[in-house]
Amino acid sequence: MAQKIKSTGKLGLLTVLCLATWTCSAQRIDGVTVTLHSSSISFPFTRWSALRPGVELGVTWNQPNKPQATGQWNTYVGWFYHENLDQNLYVRGEYQFAYQFQNTVRFFAPVGLGYMHSFHAQPTFEQQADGSIQKATQWGRPHAILNLGLGAEYLGWNQVAPFVKYEAMIQSPFVSTVPVGPRSFLKIGTHINLN
Repeated sequence: MAQKIKSTGKLGLLTVLCLATWTCSAQRIDGVTVTLHSSSISFPFTRWSALRPGVELGVTWNQPNKPQATGQWNTYVGWFYHENLDQNLYVRGEYQFAYQFQNTVRFFAPVGLGYMHSFHAQPTFEQQADGSIQKATQWGRPHAILNLGLGAEYLGWNQVAPFVKYEAMIQSPFVSTVPVGPRSFLKIGTHINLN
């Protein structure tokens, strides 16, 4: 029964991702984003730790041309490594609220949902029926993710806008015995306007 529920959940997730891809492909792409970031397992603004590298690529859909207050849809795919603990691949979408100040700086606050798949950073082993230990096949673990953030973007250059963003993520399940867990990201990147 549990296997049937897992299979149904995977089919449902695949269906949602296919519909999202189909919907987004009909939209106009207004910009792309390239981001480098560092992550930590902590509540927002509570820990500044060693560099734990990650990269994120994003697409902005149908950005409205309004003078000050705007909203836009963004889609991202990314990867990050948390030293000796896990490697994570994710895909997520977000709605970003933004306020532009004197055509120079834009402050923004994104809110989004997504899917993340994590893999152990080190090899895992399992005990066989005969008592021997063998390297285990690693399929990883699925997680739902929710993200919230705050950031600022410099608009002084023509088509390129560098930004800095601090983002909090809640992932569920965190591990098999902990239903939810926090992660924090400090992100530095650039938004390239295609219009």
